[in-house]
Amino acid sequence: MNDDKLEVLNQSTYRNKAIVAQYQRRADILPGERFLFQSLKQRLLGSRMLDIGVGGGRTTAYLLDIAQHYTGVDLSQEMVDACKSRFPAHAENFHQCDVRDMSKFDAASFDVALFSFNGLDYIPHQGRLAALQEIRRIVRPGGLFIFSTHLTPSLKSRFAPTANPNSDNWLSDWRLRLLFHWHNLGVRDIDTTPYSLVRDASHNFRLITYYSQPETVLQQLANAGFGAVRTFENYREAELSRESYLTTQLNWAYFAAEA
Repeated sequence: MNDDKLEVLNQSTYRNKAIVAQYQRRADILPGERFLFQSLKQRLLGSRMLDIGVGGGRTTAYLLDIAQHYTGVDLSQEMVDACKSRFPAHAENFHQCDVRDMSKFDAASFDVALFSFNGLDYIPHQGRLAALQEIRRIVRPGGLFIFSTHLTPSLKSRFAPTANPNSDNWLSDWRLRLLFHWHNLGVRDIDTTPYSLVRDASHNFRLITYYSQPETVLQQLANAGFGAVRTFENYREAELSRESYLTTQLNWAYFAAEA
C-alpha cells in the first residue's frame, strides 16, 4: 500500500469536521488506561507531560489534574483548534505538530510522553520509526513513553472466511467481514510479516491502520533507544506478562517504555 495514500486518507479523516466534533465530545478513560495511569501514578504526578495526537482532548482533563505542566499536540490543526475551544483556559498548551519532527521541543524536555488511542498506527512505516526516535529524544533519560498500538494476531479471526457463528448479530458480523475482505484484498502473510497495513472498520473503513507483530513493537522500541517495557490490556484492568503479551489475541494493547 502506497505511503502517500495512507497519508492522504488518514490525515483527511482527522481533519473531517464531523469526526473532529466526535472526538471533541469524548472524555472517556478506558479501563486499561485508568489501570495503567494508576499503576504509574507516582511517575506521572507533577510531571512535564506531552500528550501526542491529543485529538479533541479526550485525555486532557484527566491529565491536567496529574501533570505539573501539560502540552498537547496534534498533526491536525482542526483537532488543535477543537482543544483550544474546549479548554480555553489552557489554549496556549495546544500546538499543531508532526510527531516525526518535534524540533520545536528541546531534547529531554518532557518526563512523560503519551500517544494514546493508537495514534502511532496512522503514520507510514518509516514515519513511525522516525516518530519513535523523536519521542525518545524529547523524553528525558529515566522518563516514560506511554502508547497503544494494534497487534497483528487479532487479524486472524477477521480474515477467516466465514462469520462467527456465536456472534450476537450474525448478519451484521457477516456484512462487516465481507467489507473487511473487500478493503484488504491485497493484504498477505499476516502470520509472518513484521507489520501489516489494513483498512479496518474504524470510521467506516476510512483509515489505513498499522498492525504489528508483538515482537515487532518491542524491537522497534529497542531500536529507538527505549529500555524496559511493561504491557497492559486496553479494555480490562490488567497488566500482561511477557509470555501473555507475546501470545495475545488482543486487538491492541498499551505500553509503558522506559527512556
